[in-house]
Amino acid sequence: MWLFACALSSAQTIEDEAKPLSKEQLTELLGSDRPSRLQWKRLAGPDCTTYYGRNAERPWELVGIYLGGFPPFVRDSSLPQIERRLGMYLVTWQRKEHRGLLHLEASVSLHSDYWKVYVWVEGKNQVELDQLSEEIFHFPMFNQMPQPVGAP
Repeated sequence: MWLFACALSSAQTIEDEAKPLSKEQLTELLGSDRPSRLQWKRLAGPDCTTYYGRNAERPWELVGIYLGGFPPFVRDSSLPQIERRLGMYLVTWQRKEHRGLLHLEASVSLHSDYWKVYVWVEGKNQVELDQLSEEIFHFPMFNQMPQPVGAP
């Protein structure tokens, strides 16, 4: 847990350690061969996987998706809260300014008490945040029940 907390405190460094997705991995993440305006990378940890999507033309635009059991998200009731959908989930996003950018973040359980997702989106204005949010809204992980694992 401590290692992941340290990793998030220097996100740019950790993002640089992530590996670009193969064509097959990208298709699985996006749910189709549809194009993405973001360049996607993946970093697998011992108990989680983190995806980073960054716009090469506007590098301040960033999407992060953490999948695992211990998302580093703490709700802050003093921040503005926005209710919106993330695929089939209704989530409460919190909005703040971070490093001179607008930052939306949310956490939600994915079909179980263990698997959680922590999503953050960064841009310079609300239009960019909306466009980035719309891109990930359609990802299969937010719209489909996972395949069962193990014996029925």
